[in-house]
Amino acid sequence: MRFDKLTVKAQAALSASRDLAAERGNPDIQPEHALLALMRQDDGVVPRILSKVGVDVDALDQAVGRTLDKQPKVSGGIE
Repeated sequence: MRFDKLTVKAQAALSASRDLAAERGNPDIQPEHALLALMRQDDGVVPRILSKVGVDVDALDQAVGRTLDKQPKVSGGIE
């Protein structure tokens, strides 16, 4: 995938997905990381669309977070 061919918002979402995975200690970026990143974008279209179709965005955010809590985690570092 050519990162430079994506829109600025898509680039930001992928970067935020990577950051979310790192913050949670997840070794791999999962679709749930991308969903959370898209839902949390300032002025993003995803939360507005979800709200328009009747999704409780805050509840979905929490549910996705719980799903990510069950993902494998890595910790520690190289000394």
